Amino acid sequence: MHGVWRAQENAAAEMKLAAIVEIQGDKAQGTAQQYNELAESLAKVTKYDGSEMKTALASLVPYGFKLEELNKILTQSADIAELYGGNVDQMAQQIGNSLYAPLRKGGGLGGLQKKGFVFTKEQEAAKAKAMKSGDAEAARDVIWDVLSGQGGLSAKLNAN
Repeated sequence: MHGVWRAQENAAAEMKLAAIVEIQGDKAQGTAQQYNELAESLAKVTKYDGSEMKTALASLVPYGFKLEELNKILTQSADIAELYGGNVDQMAQQIGNSLYAPLRKGGGLGGLQKKGFVFTKEQEAAKAKAMKSGDAEAARDVIWDVLSGQGGLSAKLNAN
């Protein structure tokens, strides 16, 4: 019975993802099939199943991220959510929001800190410089740097 429920949940997530891709039109950076394949491939290497990854992807598609960026966002989201406990979809939304508008007051870089992400002194300095100059690309670089220090830890912990 549990398998039937999972199959239904996966089908519902797939339909939702396809609908969002269709609604987004040209803003979507891939096809529904490409997004589904990405979700399934990530489900094989994380503790999250295909429906959870498709739900997280559905939250990210409207931002217009490229498939490579989505792969990176979801991989980091899964690592961080697994390490600290939480929901991969919520973590993906937080990271997606931060990357989409890295300089936004109350979000972006500042939003990550409010959520408990730890910045090194060098990252703090780079953050301050990016915020002062209004350099969104530099702010995104800081976000990726911070995320790479937070995520990937679950793989290390699981190996021990």
